[in-house]
Amino acid sequence: YGYEMHGVLALKWLSLFGFLKNKAIVTRFQGSFISEMIENREWVRLIWNYDAIVALKFSADLTIMTNDATKGDKAFELINSKTRRFVFWPNGCDYFKLNRSLSQIKDEYGITDDEFVIITVCRLVKWKRVDRGLHLVARLTNNFGIQHIKYFIIGDGEQKHELEQMAHQLGIAEKVVFCGPINNEYLGEYYQMA
Repeated sequence: YGYEMHGVLALKWLSLFGFLKNKAIVTRFQGSFISEMIENREWVRLIWNYDAIVALKFSADLTIMTNDATKGDKAFELINSKTRRFVFWPNGCDYFKLNRSLSQIKDEYGITDDEFVIITVCRLVKWKRVDRGLHLVARLTNNFGIQHIKYFIIGDGEQKHELEQMAHQLGIAEKVVFCGPINNEYLGEYYQMA
């Protein structure tokens, strides 16, 4: 099992030295920017990321690619991988177990029945583009007069402070709740609220 580029490259080395004979090989990726680089003709960036291409091209019995909106399935096609079986899985939860009632969680955050709730669940890093959610809330509030709105940002990361500042600058800080990381078993409550 090779997870992400470095794990798959380690498998490649093991394979070259004959350690993987008669073994089923599974590779797993959390998306890939390779298709973006090819589409935008970013040849220098592609050269610098040659190891990612080698990892995607590695012959496996099964490759699992997470659909994280980076078009990993397209990257897989573009580099003509030799994998026998490819699956493209959505990112996130596939079931919801509710530990509290919807009214309990709404009460915790002071959400009324007429409030419009938006959530994002991801690491707070620049390429996830959580800033777009903040701009959306600002536009809904300022351009369309929707005042009863709450935006729950679930996750943590290096961009958190910058996003908090942006919420203040856009005048929507009271409409945004930074929840931090939340265990998957509780995410269903937030999806239910939204």
